[in-house]
Amino acid sequence: DMEAGIEGQLSRDFRSADIQSAGQLDMSVLSAFLKPRLLDGILGFDLALDGPLNPTSVSGTLTLKDGVFEDQALTVKLDALSATADFEGDQIELEATGVSDPDGQLALNATLGFLKDDPGQFVPYALDYDVTVRDDGLVSRLARLPSKQAIDLDLEGRASAEELSANVLLKSDGDRKLVGNARLATSEADPSVRDFSVDLSADATEFLRQSFVDLLGSDVLLKASGLLNGDNSVEVSALELRSDSVRATGSAAISANLLPEMIVLDLDISNSDGEPVVLPIPNLSASIGRASVDLVFDPMSAGEWELNASIEE
Repeated sequence: DMEAGIEGQLSRDFRSADIQSAGQLDMSVLSAFLKPRLLDGILGFDLALDGPLNPTSVSGTLTLKDGVFEDQALTVKLDALSATADFEGDQIELEATGVSDPDGQLALNATLGFLKDDPGQFVPYALDYDVTVRDDGLVSRLARLPSKQAIDLDLEGRASAEELSANVLLKSDGDRKLVGNARLATSEADPSVRDFSVDLSADATEFLRQSFVDLLGSDVLLKASGLLNGDNSVEVSALELRSDSVRATGSAAISANLLPEMIVLDLDISNSDGEPVVLPIPNLSASIGRASVDLVFDPMSAGEWELNASIEE
């Protein structure tokens, strides 16, 4: 199941090493740990560790050939899996391809860059990433997207104990379907608090059922920012949702047990061309000319719910 050769030496203080290892591993031996999933293929490795005991001291290559991955619960089977990971000290270059029936080919390219602090020392559990996925339909099917078209997905950002960020660009048949960024980071003022922000624009036809597309239109913009507190409460300091027919702004504070502590919402539903807005009500054809809602709940003031709403046919 495994053939390997290892040679080298470890420092007396166990802080550094000069070790080389080469061989191959039958990946089927790992299936016992992945049940009910199945993994097969031959993983070849030719690696060296020269320096401090951290990933930046590793060089060499991992290569997977004739791989197979199957997950019956997800109805996923990837055949002809091949992958190469090149360890280049400060970063890892990864390439992988596979074939899914009936979805087609899946291809992945990724660069993982290890982070260093100002003195140039390795920072554990921290890296920059740049990932590209080319898919003929598998990702769309697993995500249950209305469209099963081929997609191109580009992700880049940072992942560490203090910050998780992503810039995303999703294309389908060459057209942009989702673009924007999201970030979650430890607050400088209080380490128990996380700042979050989201800024996304999307083609709703790619992600929502037709009834919601009829309501929102094709172009949707979502912006939000706020805090995740150490007691699991949430503060949304700014929220904005804009589409062809829906415009909403507001803020909110939600307790750890999901009860509202403060809500401010300004909602307007109407089409700029004056056409009726179709409501997403199952088994019922319903539309309105315009609707507006102003909702306020703030215990710091009156402590009562205030609602002003109007509907026009």
